Amino acid sequence: MATCHRTEHRRFLLFTFAALVFSSSVLAAPAARVEFAVGNVSAVASDGRVRALVKGVAVEEGDTVNTNEGRAQLRFTDEGFVSLHTRTVFRIDQYRWSGVKDGSERSFFSLIEGGLRTITGKLAKYNRKAYRMSTTVATLGIRGTEYTMQLNGGLSGSVAEGEIEVCNAGGCLAVAAGQSYYVPDANTKPIFSNKQTYLPPPQPTGDAALVEGVAGAASATVGGLVGAADGLLDATTSAAFTTLNPAASGLSNTIGITSGLTATPVGAAGGIVTTVTTTPGTLTNGIVGINPQGLPIKLGF
Repeated sequence: MATCHRTEHRRFLLFTFAALVFSSSVLAAPAARVEFAVGNVSAVASDGRVRALVKGVAVEEGDTVNTNEGRAQLRFTDEGFVSLHTRTVFRIDQYRWSGVKDGSERSFFSLIEGGLRTITGKLAKYNRKAYRMSTTVATLGIRGTEYTMQLNGGLSGSVAEGEIEVCNAGGCLAVAAGQSYYVPDANTKPIFSNKQTYLPPPQPTGDAALVEGVAGAASATVGGLVGAADGLLDATTSAAFTTLNPAASGLSNTIGITSGLTATPVGAAGGIVTTVTTTPGTLTNGIVGINPQGLPIKLGF
């Protein structure tokens, strides 16, 4: 009898240990992973640990993500995603997703400051009551959707697909696709707004194109970048170019003969660029000209 008792006791201990290991692995499963991050993006865990967030890093329940001056995009295990704008603080309050609707699912978040764009995943599709996005002035519920929100004193946002419900102490407002909302404070009922809140997703830095000479000569390579998003041109070598800002005075300022490019109000292609020589460069299918060393260059190709 004693031997049998010891055997049963050993089996019970093994079963208990296995159950603890299994439950720990479930609890340790990440809520999301970083799909894209640029800049000094970090996360603070519920126990106070701080870690940098880069592509592929896990984000867990209880984490508070701070983008600082950067941007980040999180892909959750239910295939939903959250794109975080600059100077945004976002917390994963509760997240449970087993892959099926079983009543335990939870997707509770908080936008503490800043802005985000999100597309909800399977969890919200199967159980919309298990999804909630909280702020200091209102709480958002959804019916499976894509929406943006910006918290800057008041709360504003737009719905691209589906429908959300914005609620606070003043009441609730149902916002459908194509509509925008505004909440001035926690006690005033949300209202419709005619101002769209658009927060584009972050773009990989690889979108920038190298600027180099069309002749293939080493001396023709400028070593700058053309930014796809803002159309900025910058050079790090040879002082051949300077930064151009298309939003500033329509490129009407003369950069100077040593900069390599001058902006003019007229020309064969809108007067965007002339060369440093007395003869204007040829403008065909982009910006083509001559650098200060007399070598041909072609930008943005």
